[in-house]
Amino acid sequence: MSSTSTAPVAIRCQPGPVFASATAAEALAQRLGLAHRVVDTNEMAREGYRANAGDRCYHCKTELFEVLQVLANQEGFDAVLSGDNLDDT
Repeated sequence: MSSTSTAPVAIRCQPGPVFASATAAEALAQRLGLAHRVVDTNEMAREGYRANAGDRCYHCKTELFEVLQVLANQEGFDAVLSGDNLDDT
């Protein structure tokens, strides 16, 4: 895959928010024509996340995007985008 790839990829994180089931997530990705990947995150290893303060979302997203950036680099993607929070716009 070239470094200018634009093929969408569906990502499911573990142990993050649970989709109805792994099978349902895979089926949805297949129906939409998306590649499906599962990544492991470890938010609890972050002191800022464990503190459970007002900025815990920052620490959670930092963990997620650091993991996703590694995957993006491995698969030849130039960017990581998220559309899971409407209020993040």
